[in-house]
Amino acid sequence: MNQHSKLNLYNRVVIVLDKTFVSDKYDASTNSLTVEFSDGTAHIYDLGGKIPSQLLSFKVQDNYILQLEFDNHEIKYYNMINRLTGIFSFLEDIEEFKKVQLIQNNRAIGWQYQNGIVDFWVDSLYFHSYSTKS
Repeated sequence: MNQHSKLNLYNRVVIVLDKTFVSDKYDASTNSLTVEFSDGTAHIYDLGGKIPSQLLSFKVQDNYILQLEFDNHEIKYYNMINRLTGIFSFLEDIEEFKKVQLIQNNRAIGWQYQNGIVDFWVDSLYFHSYSTKS
């Protein structure tokens, strides 16, 4: 049985591939997204349009969901439930999760952790969030 990856690119295109998604990297200078797959191949997607560069606001929702308002005034939802592993496992404590802050001149969200900060940057939040609460 093939594994499938589902990519939501700039809220415009959903592509299902017969490959396993490994990583992505956004290049602001070309407004493109490079996606790497487990078989060693990569594809570059021209995204067109403007990718938001800042968050205007956020709200902590139930079940580890963040409601995010981007500087293009789009509101999207980021579900953190599957990200609460590894360095982010301390966020399983909902009170810690609620301590999220806008950081880096509103270009990221983050939490204080030990002697530093763990964070998610706006491009990653935008690409991996949904227009409807899921």
